[in-house]
Amino acid sequence: MVTVAEQNVIKEKAMFDIFAKMFKAAGGNLNKVDKVFAINNPRLKTVFEAYRESMQQKHQDTAGLFKRDNWKSLNHNTERKAYLEHFSSKVQMFREANWNDGSKVICYDWIFFIPFSH
Repeated sequence: MVTVAEQNVIKEKAMFDIFAKMFKAAGGNLNKVDKVFAINNPRLKTVFEAYRESMQQKHQDTAGLFKRDNWKSLNHNTERKAYLEHFSSKVQMFREANWNDGSKVICYDWIFFIPFSH
């Protein structure tokens, strides 16, 4: 684990810049962040990329499986719809910011963590 930033001191600028870009794009306020840690897990990245490629191929081969509306008849459909709308608005926000147009998936070598105090 690497300490990227702590107590308003940036210790790893390149990693902090990546974090800041993602955090701001998600609507986060950097002024409220006290600490940022990063973990590099190459195995996790490799597994995620393989899973993503598998799902992408499955989506291309059997697109009908991904266009179902049967979730509307399942339990908690109001919450499901609210989550879907929230997620869709985040996707739209990223696209409008031209951060990622959806034609590619960006995988970073690092996973960032922000400890929250109560």
